[in-house]
Amino acid sequence: MANIRKALPEDLASIAEYYGPKGDTPWDPFTSEDRLGQMIELKDLVIAEADGSLVGFVYFFVGEHPWFEPEVGRYGHILEVHVKKDYQGMGIATEMLEYATTDLKKRGVEVVFIDTGSNSAKARHLYEKMGFREFGRTLHFKKALI
Repeated sequence: MANIRKALPEDLASIAEYYGPKGDTPWDPFTSEDRLGQMIELKDLVIAEADGSLVGFVYFFVGEHPWFEPEVGRYGHILEVHVKKDYQGMGIATEMLEYATTDLKKRGVEVVFIDTGSNSAKARHLYEKMGFREFGRTLHFKKALI
């Protein structure tokens, strides 16, 4: 199976290459090796290797009293879960998430949050299988200007 471990500085180029140059926002750290090195703490980045190369990664952070549930003290928020297409369905995302949640528990985290789009059945299934439960929703609005 895959080798799951904390990321090393030499992994950043592979992550940025896999992620690609366009992200969700102009400041997306995963779009370049330089941004990753400046914006992401390696202790919060987990990678999966197989066949001698990167096949997936998980990124999370630790915070206190999230705005969306301020009564929670120390929490973890998993922001990125990626597995290359050829390696999906092999349990790699599950292994990385287990690694991350174990690490978060060791850091004194009380609750872990994770997000996905409402149309992502695979992600919802994975997260529910791992014990995550939906607790709220965010609405997205748009306005056509032309």
